[in-house]
Order: sequence, then C-alpha cells, then structure tokens
Amino acid sequence: MKPIPYFSPFDLLGLSTEETPDLTAIRRARKRIMAEFELADTAEITLRGQSFDKSSLLELFEELEDVGTLELHQQLYQFTPAFDFVTKGNTAFFSPHLTEKTRAWLTNSLEVKDFFTPFFVFRYNQVLLKYFRLNDLDQLNLLCKPLPVDLSYYSQCYKATYQYLQLQVDGLSDLAKQIEAGASPGPEVQEACDEMRINALNLLPDHFDGLRNAYAAALEDVALAVNNAHGRTKLAKIVLRQGLKLETTEAVRFNLQYILDQLMEISPDSEAFWEDLQEATATGLGNKKHRWKWIVGGIVAVKLIVLFFRLI
Repeated sequence: MKPIPYFSPFDLLGLSTEETPDLTAIRRARKRIMAEFELADTAEITLRGQSFDKSSLLELFEELEDVGTLELHQQLYQFTPAFDFVTKGNTAFFSPHLTEKTRAWLTNSLEVKDFFTPFFVFRYNQVLLKYFRLNDLDQLNLLCKPLPVDLSYYSQCYKATYQYLQLQVDGLSDLAKQIEAGASPGPEVQEACDEMRINALNLLPDHFDGLRNAYAAALEDVALAVNNAHGRTKLAKIVLRQGLKLETTEAVRFNLQYILDQLMEISPDSEAFWEDLQEATATGLGNKKHRWKWIVGGIVAVKLIVLFFRLI
C-alpha cells in the first residue's frame, strides 16, 4: 500500500456539498467538464488547483461511476472529521469524544478501512512532522495515540518525523565535535535541550524509543564537549539535566547521571558561574583535563560493565 494524497472528487468536480453526490450528478459533471475541456483546446485542464489531462479525467470519472468506489467516496465525504483530516489535516478527527465514533466508522467495513488507510497515512505523516517541528504539545497529545490503521502501517505514518529526528540527532553529534574542536557553544545548544522540545520528544510513541535514547546520548556528548573544551560547567549541567528528563533506558540515564554527579563534585550548584571560571584559571587547564580523563575513563568502565551483564 502506497500512501497517497486524497483529492475529493466531489470538490474537484464542483458538485454541491449540501447533499452527497450520486451517480446522476457524477455523469452530469462529466458531461460539463469534458465539454469545457474540448472548448479549451489544451492538453490539460485545472480543477481546484489540480491539473488533469484528458486520460486522467476519464480515469477519474470511470472510478466514480463504479458504484462500489462511489459509495466509499460517499462514506468518507459524509464522515466530516475523517474527510477534513485527509483533505486539510484537521486534527479534530483525533478528539477523544470522536474516538468511539471513528472506531465504529472504520470497523463497519473492511472495505472502508482499506480505502481510507493510504489517504490517512499520507496526511498523518505530514501533520505529525508539522506539529513536532513546532513543538505543539496540544496537537502532539492528540496525534500520539493509537492510530486507526493496522500496526503494519505505523512505520509509514511516522516516517517523515523519524527521518527529521534522525537528522537532529546527527546534527547534535556534529555539534559536539565542533565544540570539542573549539567552536563556541551557541544557541543551538539551548535549542537542543529546550523544555518544549524535550516534552515533544517524550510525547512521541514507542516507535521513537531508539531515537530518544540516541538524542539523550548526543546531549551527553554535547555536555562533555561544552565542559572539556570551554569550562562551561554550568551549561554542561543544564544540558545533562534536560537529557535526564527524556524517557530513555536505564543505561542511558545512568551515564547522564554519572557525568552530572562528577560535575557536581567539581562545581556544586551553590557556586556562582564566575567562581567556576576562577577555579579553571587557578588550577590550570592541564589539571582540569587530567581530571576529565578519570571521568571519561569511569564512563567507559561503566559501559563495559553494563555490556558484560547483558551478555551473561
């Protein structure tokens, strides 16, 4: 099944929205539009912003003049929440008070569900990405629930958001390397651990567990780079605490907490940031780097222990 956009044939053909179009109305529209096509004497005609050649128009009418297919279009047309979602991306379709009604509509006929699925997957893929990028928690709360399609289609529903988030993780890893190489920590660091972004990540379903873990691990790398290369201990602790707010595995949380505990020994929260800088200057970068060798070594040891227990 390939996800495809839904163009309402009734809207395309300019049919009345006051009642569901029937076969007679379809045939009248066919006669009118084909006459317009011939008079225009062009290779294509535009209907509601969509371009059709003569062959495509004939295929559209043949589909609609099939009684079974027309009935499926009619059912979708009559169930306004579903129709508005696949045509406009209106998320009222996911409102809790419509859940039972939606389930009843989709389970009424396997034919209806099969007809609706490719249009739903196409639009959901777009809408989820849109609201995730906006960190719109209200919309994500609606969208990140069990979907009205078979589980086998879930990965297609999440595809665009998954790819976008993978790019974000890769970008964070690159950012950590740049900071480690001497680049100054900029607004990208704050954006990466923004509270709204963390909450949006946590709202994503289980399908995104692996990327949530990867995102938290990338924040760990950023925190290490910020502290190691620039002595920005306070900022590093903020990054780590935001990473700990993510819903991740125990192993990922352990690593984040371990580094945070080490930083707390170096610079407790009660100290002002300028005191951190004074300490870095007084002790010298050499000693600071030496101390971080022990921290990094401890992290590696912890990861080896976790791996050992997994193997046994």
